Amino acid sequence: MTDDERRQLTKKMTGKDPSELFAKKGIGHVILVASGKGGVGKSTVAANLAVAAAQNGYKVGLMDADIYGFSIPRILALNGNPTVLDNSIIPLEKFGVRVISMGFLSMKIKRSFGAAR
Repeated sequence: MTDDERRQLTKKMTGKDPSELFAKKGIGHVILVASGKGGVGKSTVAANLAVAAAQNGYKVGLMDADIYGFSIPRILALNGNPTVLDNSIIPLEKFGVRVISMGFLSMKIKRSFGAAR
């Protein structure tokens, strides 16, 4: 793909010029949901906070970094994988929340190499 074709595809997929899309911008707030114990609803709380913030007009991204118990894709009913374009990941979006999850990587590995044996 030529540089011009990549720019056109990026603009078609995102509605924005690549220079605007990938510009470094400051992050206003970070909310971390954590616990020393598993199974207490961290992902549910994080998903609800993210969706509520998006519904209140905030620009929201949600990163699910749980390696073994990722559940954000299931909670938000996300299917598929983020798009990789020019070494940048364009996350999936649901309810106004842009989402990246270890679950996307794990699902891709399982599809590529088959289920764990």
